[in-house]
Amino acid sequence: MKNIDREMERGGEWHHLPFSRFFLPYHFSPPPTELSMERIGVPDKMPRVLLLSPEVYPLAKVGGLADVAYALPKALRKLGCDIRIAMPKYEWIKGKEKLGDIYVPFRGHEKTSVELTSVDGVPVYLLGSKFFLGETIYEVVDKKKEVIKFSFYSRSVIELLKNLDFKPEVIHCNDWHNALVPVYLSLFKDENPEFMKIATVFTIHNLLHQGTRSVDRSLTLEDLGLSEEASHILEGGQVNPMKGGILYSDIVNTVSETYAKEIRTKEYGCGLDPYLRKRKIYGIVNGIDYDVWDPSKDRFIYEKYSADHLGRKLENKRSLLKEVDLPADLAKPLLGMVCRLATQKGLDLVGDALPKFLSKKKLTFILLGMGKPEYHKIFEEISKRFRNIKAFFRFDEKLAHRIYAGSDIFLVPSRFEPCGLSQLICLKYGTIPIVRKTGGLADTIIDFDESEERGNGFVFSKPTSAALEYALRRALATFETKELWVKLMKRAMSADYSWESSARKYLELYRKALEKVAKAS
Repeated sequence: MKNIDREMERGGEWHHLPFSRFFLPYHFSPPPTELSMERIGVPDKMPRVLLLSPEVYPLAKVGGLADVAYALPKALRKLGCDIRIAMPKYEWIKGKEKLGDIYVPFRGHEKTSVELTSVDGVPVYLLGSKFFLGETIYEVVDKKKEVIKFSFYSRSVIELLKNLDFKPEVIHCNDWHNALVPVYLSLFKDENPEFMKIATVFTIHNLLHQGTRSVDRSLTLEDLGLSEEASHILEGGQVNPMKGGILYSDIVNTVSETYAKEIRTKEYGCGLDPYLRKRKIYGIVNGIDYDVWDPSKDRFIYEKYSADHLGRKLENKRSLLKEVDLPADLAKPLLGMVCRLATQKGLDLVGDALPKFLSKKKLTFILLGMGKPEYHKIFEEISKRFRNIKAFFRFDEKLAHRIYAGSDIFLVPSRFEPCGLSQLICLKYGTIPIVRKTGGLADTIIDFDESEERGNGFVFSKPTSAALEYALRRALATFETKELWVKLMKRAMSADYSWESSARKYLELYRKALEKVAKAS
């Protein structure tokens, strides 16, 4: 079999064994590193890891999960870890090499193609099926179709494991879309003893979305390839993949320490807190990829800049105001917001608080995002009333970068936020965030305190428009003192939330999972 990409041509080592249906390459040697394992602080023996995600940038992206599924494997690979990804092959993704077909016993035998590509040198197995046809990743209307779609994805991973000669020691699952993988591994362990040796790590990125669907005549456990033995993943008469991941995985973690504590409470537990309280939940804050998010080399922004050349940031503000046709008053602070238009993001608080500032022309505001029609309507109405606001209801990667670079202040007033990437990006771009004290926002943003010369943003606690208003007034008052504001910007830009530190922590979780499996065997 020929090599399929430049990374493999440069350093890949291929082996393949005959199978009844096809050959699959199983080993691609990770790049050599000049640093010893001891020096970089990771386990001496690197585990072989298969990471699962329904979206991976740049192949398929809806939200922050795609960024994590891209950046974490990339960082782990740099540390010397042999990590691969397995994801659905959506219509718009083109594989580089067809490897063969596997047959998945799911609602009748379904043929699934296996193709191989790579993202920044990380091998990606693409699973192609009729279930993944269509123009969208997630099903907004037909929840039954969505549950079947991603249950099939999880079940096809099990068949992939049987056919690949690459034998992962750890499977890293992410959110409900592949949370049934640990369930299937447990159910089929008697007929496949090798499954008992595989450790599973389950990362909860957002507990709110659990993939639930009522079990009835139109959708039974048997339809999903599950036996009555798995009936305890039901919750309130509904199949709940998220619950399955929590109950069956060796290690459960989420994307910040505060959120790991919050989801064990009734307020934030989304009905699964009783099960989460019975488990140790680890918290690891996401990083950001500074190859993508760095104003000194960002290809999307108008003028590259750094902490030593902050004057160029002002040029980004000037150009952004011109591009979106906002008043070109550089003396007034420009507030930015880039997010999904969802209840989680605290947009109702912004809708209540913002007009008071816009009417007095104290600031300019720009919003980019799409989501619930009710939030589209709120900001459309505000835009009709004031000239110093622009709202764009679309996905626009280039404009997002320009808003981060051109804004002075950024709003992240979430009602809950497992981790959040926006505030981390803001820090790198010297754009000061205003955040609510919850989840990863609480773990990464320290409230500004002039007297103690500390803080990298402005923090409020109560999820009310009054609390947001007060934080915004504090930020605007500080913005008036330019010397103080520049100090705050430089302190923010000095923060390091690169993926390397988080990747090391994931390696430690993999080690803990492997130890747990070893003790059980």
